[in-house]
Amino acid sequence: MARSSRRAGGRRSRLPGLVSLLAACAVGGVAVTVILTNRSPETSLGPTVPVAQERILQASFAPEPREARPRRDPMPVEVGMRFVPQIEGQVVALRFLKARGDSGRHIGSLWSDRGALLARVTFSSETSRGWQEARLSAPVALEAGRTYTVSYNSGAGRYVAQRGVFTRGPLEAGPLVAPAERNGVFSYGRPAFPRRSNRAGYNYFVDVVFRYTTAVPDPAAEESVPPTSVPADPQEPGETPEVPVTPALPDDTATTTPEATPTVIVPATPRFTPRYTPRATPAATPGRPDPTATSEPSKPTQAPPPVTGFPDASTTGPAKGTVFTRMKGGELRQNGAVYDGVEITDSIDVYADNVTLRNCRIITTGEWGVQLRNGHTNLVVDHCEIAGDGRRQLAVAVKNIGDGDITIRGNDIHDATDAINTGRGTIEGNYIHDLRAFTGDHVDGIQTEGSSGSAPLVIKNNTILNPVGQTSAIMLATSLGPVTNVLIQGNLIGGGGYCFYGGGDKAGSSRNVVVRDNVFSRSLFSNCGAYGPVAHFDRSAPGNVWQNNVWQGTRNLVEL
Repeated sequence: MARSSRRAGGRRSRLPGLVSLLAACAVGGVAVTVILTNRSPETSLGPTVPVAQERILQASFAPEPREARPRRDPMPVEVGMRFVPQIEGQVVALRFLKARGDSGRHIGSLWSDRGALLARVTFSSETSRGWQEARLSAPVALEAGRTYTVSYNSGAGRYVAQRGVFTRGPLEAGPLVAPAERNGVFSYGRPAFPRRSNRAGYNYFVDVVFRYTTAVPDPAAEESVPPTSVPADPQEPGETPEVPVTPALPDDTATTTPEATPTVIVPATPRFTPRYTPRATPAATPGRPDPTATSEPSKPTQAPPPVTGFPDASTTGPAKGTVFTRMKGGELRQNGAVYDGVEITDSIDVYADNVTLRNCRIITTGEWGVQLRNGHTNLVVDHCEIAGDGRRQLAVAVKNIGDGDITIRGNDIHDATDAINTGRGTIEGNYIHDLRAFTGDHVDGIQTEGSSGSAPLVIKNNTILNPVGQTSAIMLATSLGPVTNVLIQGNLIGGGGYCFYGGGDKAGSSRNVVVRDNVFSRSLFSNCGAYGPVAHFDRSAPGNVWQNNVWQGTRNLVEL
């Protein structure tokens, strides 16, 4: 997919972004293109530097497969994908992946969940292969949280398919999610709503171009994340492309929705809807030094020295003696809900405001433990234990995928690949330890991939120990925008490739980042991290401060 963006014709205070939900692969990184548009001053922690608020971005899961051979049915076929926008926006174009040799006519359609036709377009001026795009005559407005279907009809019965994509979990790109349940839909004959699906989880490589409005930090330069490569052949080994794929009808049996029964619930008993368990697909993060270009990594010490005054197992997590009420996790949609003293056996997906999880235990696997969805705010996670099961991956223990506020306080987080991922909020008094790496992972204690405008990110008085000798204890990455308005104070940090990545890998990529009064530990590696204590902190950038950061034990200053 071409990762490009177009400037709007006129300047406005808020500009539209473009997201293309390329269901081209179930694995891979996220490619993001950022374009500087307009500048306006913002407020932040103390004296700051103005940061612009708008950008246009386009994201995709992966490039097109290197070898996309068509399948063939003896009659016209409609194939498609179901998807859910997490915020309001507009579909402005439809896309599909065409394989070489497919010379038939192609008609694209956009449908409501009940099969009402919302838009239709005939593809013209097609290339011989690759992604084809047709602009709609008028944008179609979509509502947040509703399910839609994008499909195309192949008059010659040819199409591209990959087996097993949706059996491994949903696909996500920006604010769009293609759910795993009943996805990869089809029908036969003339253009019509594709109602049938196959339990084998086929992906038919159909896509929309989705426009939405967002206010985000101003990157100083265009940045991108190279997508992860995908298998050369999108079909399963041993499959014959010319054999028709005639999937069975899906199981339409309704799923029972359990009621949550926490010890204390305010204001009412919320309802949890069971969700899919996605397959974690960690992506490489840009701006990390090549370990081969550095000195040899230090070896872990035999035993960590005693540490006092910082959070540990005795001061974090649920209160001793808590009698837990067990319940299954899922989607939380009740504003103002408070869960106190619950043991949750699945991930939590928060689609509500002012939610509190307190004195809880969440032991789960998959892509996240607790996730705050875009468009929602004021989630508090207070004195909980959040962890993987020690055998399978928990990719991120606490994740904030939008611009909402989040407070993460006093938690015991362990056995996850990343402990916390957020661009704003307060992270205070947590014990983050014993992180785990799975194949292809980058492991971080606390990570941001770009700050959320003028709202600060505060990281203070935490213990963050990453025993894996790569990546970081604290990572300020710039994959989704510049790092601005961050306070990192009074933490004990250790481990990773470098203990701290400062977000200054490119000129102008970090501003107003204050790092002071932190203690760099040698408990895991003799140089704090396997390769050293600090990488990519730009002390000369406007508003950046490096002050009174010391080595544990000696209290000598950590020099940049």
